[in-house]
Amino acid sequence: MNIVPLARRLLAALTVLVLLTGCSAIQFAYNNVQTAARFMVSDYVDFDSAQADEFRARFTQFHEWHRGRELPVYASLLAEAGGRIQRGLVEDDVRWAITTTRDRYHLLAARAIEEAVPMLIAMKPAQVQEIEKGMADKNAKFEKDNIHADSRKVLKRRIGQMEGYFEDWLGTLTSVQEELIGNFVRAHSDLTALRYADRRRWQREAIAALRAHARYKGEAAQLAVAQLTTLLTDLIVHPEKGRQPAIRQALAHYDDELVALVVAIDRTMSAEQRARAVKRMQAYADDFTALSRRKAAEKPSS
Repeated sequence: MNIVPLARRLLAALTVLVLLTGCSAIQFAYNNVQTAARFMVSDYVDFDSAQADEFRARFTQFHEWHRGRELPVYASLLAEAGGRIQRGLVEDDVRWAITTTRDRYHLLAARAIEEAVPMLIAMKPAQVQEIEKGMADKNAKFEKDNIHADSRKVLKRRIGQMEGYFEDWLGTLTSVQEELIGNFVRAHSDLTALRYADRRRWQREAIAALRAHARYKGEAAQLAVAQLTTLLTDLIVHPEKGRQPAIRQALAHYDDELVALVVAIDRTMSAEQRARAVKRMQAYADDFTALSRRKAAEKPSS
């Protein structure tokens, strides 16, 4: 579920605010996502006025591409997912959802990288250091909250988070559903440390690539953009290339078990839970359709 922080934050502002915001607020969140993106990027690096202007221009271009190209696809996929839930899920349905979601994310990430790289190679050395420090600060907090914290408390929190994801779609869970979720989270409690190690790896590679390609001018800058784009695309779109076998195997096993969990939950769903899930899918689809059709003249200024 990653690139250097400027591209990551730009990407996260769209994916997190759009996909995890409640339906009633989704159009507001999407139309005001540029403000959120600037705030999130500021966690890692301070822009001068020229860089801030370029960020606004590039984000606007990225946002409009996403509005016109991706939102109609999301609406169609959500409608399809709702139909599958209505019929009852089998393993192929869940694998379809996982693959489809990753495909859209990879396309989104590739486009975000294209917009971010020209800014990244123009960063001053001090700004690259800011990005690295921002990474270190976030990592330290993650370690404190997830790696070095009381394992029982961490596990309880993760189970609660996973239950929350399902409750968003199904409403109140049954004791059987809670037990299924708890067993799944406990079975994969070691995956956090593996994912964190993988994150540290790509962070080191990303910073090294950024330092190697920064501050070029003229034709050299054009070549640096192409090279850095390729490197970052490999890191985010094809992360498996640099992963250790143990991580690849653990993630594949996680996917298999996640498929089994969703199918098991589906088999325990009440008629009310199924109807709620289908209704929420359609509500998201309707919001995405409305957002994709909104004309530029109607959009609020950022």
